[in-house]
Amino acid sequence: MKKLRLNFDIINEIYDTIQNTKKIKNNYKNKYPNTKYSFREIIEEIMYYVKSGCSFRNLRSVMNFRTVHYHLQIFKLHNIFKRTYMKIINKFKILDSKILITDTTFINNTNGINKLGRNKFNKNKKSYKISFITDINGIPLDIIVDSGNKSDIVFINMHINKMKNKLNDKILLADAGYCSKNIRTSLNKYNCKPIISYNKRNAKEKIHLSDENKQIYRNRINVENAFCYLKKYKNISQINMKFLSSYVNILFLGMLNMIKIK
Repeated sequence: MKKLRLNFDIINEIYDTIQNTKKIKNNYKNKYPNTKYSFREIIEEIMYYVKSGCSFRNLRSVMNFRTVHYHLQIFKLHNIFKRTYMKIINKFKILDSKILITDTTFINNTNGINKLGRNKFNKNKKSYKISFITDINGIPLDIIVDSGNKSDIVFINMHINKMKNKLNDKILLADAGYCSKNIRTSLNKYNCKPIISYNKRNAKEKIHLSDENKQIYRNRINVENAFCYLKKYKNISQINMKFLSSYVNILFLGMLNMIKIK
C-alpha cells in the first residue's frame, strides 16, 4: 500500500461531523465549567485504545477509563466515525475510481455474542468477516462486516445491491473465490467488467485473462495491503468486544487513520 494518502486532519474532521449532529454538538464545545478534557485529548485516547490493544482499565492516560468508554459509546450511537469516513470519501471523490477491488478477511472473536459464525477455512473458529470494495489504491469505498460463516459470493452480492448505481463503466478485480457465472452476469448487468481469477471448481469453461487484463489484475494486491494495514491496530485484529456494532465503530476510526497522509 502506498504511504501517500489523503490530506486531512482526523480530529478536525470528526469534530466537524459532531458539530453537524444536533443531539450532541453542544457537549463538545468546551464551554461548560465541568468540561475537564479537551475534544482532542478524548479522541487521542480513543485512538491509543484502538492502536495498542489494551483494555479500557489499562489506558495510559490519567483520564478515567469510564470517560473514554462513555465518549466511544456516544460516537457509536451517532455513527460519528462512519459518517466522517464517508464524508472524506465523497470530499476527495474517491468513488469516481475506474478500477474497483474486492476481497474478505477473517477477524476472530471469542468474546462476542452476536453476528458470529464458524468458518471451516478459519480453523472453525468464531469470527467476523470483513468485506471491502476498494479503489485502485486500496482505499475502502464499501464496507460490510458480518458473520464469519458467510461465503465470499454472499458478500459480493450484498456489495452489488448496495453499489449498483455506482458500478457503471467500472472494472472489478477479484480472486478465484469469486469465480462464478452468476457473479459475472450480475456485474455485466450493471455494465461493470469483471476481471476474476479462474477457479476450476466453480467454472465449467476455463477463463483466460488477456495480457492487458493480467496487467490490471496486478493491482488486486492493494486490497490485501489494506487488510494488513488495519490489522496493525491491535483492537481491530484481536477483538475483545461483545457486539458487532462496537467493532464496526472502531473499524471506521482505523480506516480514517489508514487513508490519511502520515
